[in-house]
This record gives sequence, structure tokens and C-alpha cells, in this order.
Amino acid sequence: MTDLRAELEDFLKGLQSPNILLIGRTGVGKSTLINSVFGKNIAKAGAGLPVTQYFQKYSRPLEEGVPITLYDSAGFETDKAQDFVKGTFDFLNSQRTKGKEEQIHLAWYVVDASSARFEYFERDLIDKLNSERIPVIIVLSQCDRASDEEITAILRVIEDFKFEKAYDVIQVAASPLIKNGKPTCEPFGLEELVEKTAELLPKAYVDAFIAAQVVNIKAKRLVAWMYISSAALLCFGAGYIPLPFTTPIASFISQGELCFRLAALFGYKDLKGLPDILKTVRSSKEGRITFWATMITDLFVGEPITSTIAGATAATFNCVVGLALAATFEELAKRELEGMNQEEIERLLQQIFKQKFDKYRNDIRIKKKEDLENIKGSYLEGS
Repeated sequence: MTDLRAELEDFLKGLQSPNILLIGRTGVGKSTLINSVFGKNIAKAGAGLPVTQYFQKYSRPLEEGVPITLYDSAGFETDKAQDFVKGTFDFLNSQRTKGKEEQIHLAWYVVDASSARFEYFERDLIDKLNSERIPVIIVLSQCDRASDEEITAILRVIEDFKFEKAYDVIQVAASPLIKNGKPTCEPFGLEELVEKTAELLPKAYVDAFIAAQVVNIKAKRLVAWMYISSAALLCFGAGYIPLPFTTPIASFISQGELCFRLAALFGYKDLKGLPDILKTVRSSKEGRITFWATMITDLFVGEPITSTIAGATAATFNCVVGLALAATFEELAKRELEGMNQEEIERLLQQIFKQKFDKYRNDIRIKKKEDLENIKGSYLEGS
């Protein structure tokens, strides 16, 4: 367990965590937005670390999973606007002097959809952020509390300001209003916000952001598929040796890398039962040879074993294991594990993994690289 925990922590430390800036007036719902996207009440009262007069820092520590750092602005009003703008760029300049890891990578500019308040200094602030190469998304928050007329009005105001560039404006209801004990609608806009953020972030920070957010499962699946398909494609490399299980799986999964990537991606950080699931992946030589023989029989009856056949079989194995791991961690992420003891979690983990492994072992057959595209579509749509 100790070695596995150290391996996972080393992997998490290697992720490049994005720094996201949130700007908005008092009461526009920035804390609710943060907690809805990243979970765990990151922005709970008193948890932020003041870094300047105008910004607090919220971060998820390594021991709680994928690190994420958010800088939340203090509320501001029009009569203090210029002081706030100056304070914002003093903060950005200060971050820039601290090195690459402290730079701001993207900003969410949060506006209350029902307020119809958007002023010239806000336009200038957003355009200046853009000039500093910081992508900006305008988030219309609390849209469930605003009328259609109010939303149309604020959109028209934003459009009339004629920004230097066209910014994405996303309508969001992070925590819908409760009436008579029930929410007035389902939360909306969060998945779109995650997708647009991932699109605009520098590529080096996307994996950590997708892993840290909790609202967009399809985005997590897309990253999971990148990991899984990479492991499978390695098996089609030139000069592949056609011997059973002398494959990239031996280095990729035996070191736990694929397992750790997928576990971190879906927020499974507890590690209870992880040694046993890795033990299952590294199952007996006899079991792996049986898998090998089955694939050869199903895919290449009567053909002599070549490097192509060996690669296709190993790619199938990598894909089966990867999809089973991803599906297992996704299901665990949806379950409430609090109160379960280690034995119960280990049993559940093994049970789910076996079910998923058997399903994909029966369903997945790869003869050539192009087969991965069909598998990708099916996995991303959840079938």
C-alpha cells in the first residue's frame, strides 16, 4: 500500500495544475460556482488564503486528489472600480514574477444574470486580461433566478460594449433556487463551462482540470480514452515481438501508470482495494495466456502468428483492461463510500472490476488501429 500511495502521489505531483481567476461583484454566486464545478466545498467560508486585498486563494491539497488552484476576487462596487482594476493587475504582475507555476491561465468573469449591470470599466478589464493572453469566459450566473427578459437585457448590454474580441458567454444555474422544498430546475450550463474552459486552457493543464472538475463525465471519458487508446496504439509499433505478453502492458500497467491516471481522473483517491485491482490486472501467467489464445482464435483463425497479430491481441488486452478500469472508477465515483470499511470497499472494487472486465473481454476485438475509432464512439456515449 505504501509503495502504491507513493506512486500515485508522484503521479499527481507531476500533473500541471491550472490557476483559474474568478472575478465578479459581491453576491453573484462565485463560491457556489466553484463548489458546484469542483465539489468538496472548496470555497467554504474562511477556507480561502488572502493573497492580496482583492483576492483569496482556494486550493485542493494533494492528499485530497488532483490539485486545483482558484483565485477569487473580493466583491467590488463601482465607486471603487479603478482601485479594483489596479489591484487586479498588480496581482497578475506579482504572480508573473513567481514563475510559470503561479501564472494565471484563464479567467471566469461572473455576472449576475438578473442584474443588467455591466459597466465600461468591466469591459476594459476583460479586454486588458485578453491583452495579457489570459483567456476570459463570461459566466452569466444564477440564470434560474432571472427572467428571459432580464437575460436578454444583460446579453444585449454585453454585446453593445463592442469588445475587442468575441468572448464566450455561458448561462449557468449552479445551484437552482429551492421553492416548496424542491429545486425550480435542474442545474445547467456547468458542463458547457467545463468544455469551454478545457478548450481555452493551455494544453498542458487540461488533464488536471478535467480530473478536478466533477460535473462533466463525458469530458472525463474523453481524457480516459486518450490514455487507453495510447496504451493500445503502442502495441502496433514497428518491430513488435510476437510473444505472449511481452507488451507495453508490462511497463504501462505493471507500474500502475494507467491505473493511477484513471483513478485520479475519476476522483478515486482512497486507494483501499487498489493493490488487489492491480493484482487482478497482473493476473497469473496462465490466465493471460488463456486471454491471448482466445483472442488469437477469435480474430486470426488459421493464420500464423506475426508481429501484427501479436500487436492486435495485445492492443485488445490493453483496451479491455483500460476500459474496465475506467468504468470501475467512474461507477465508484458515483457511489457513496463513506462509512464503508476497507474490506467492503475492496470487495466492491473487485466485484465491479470483474464485471466490467468480463463485459469488455467479450465485446472488444481489435484487428487494426482503425477499430479503435468504433470503440471510442461506443465508450464516449456510455454504451
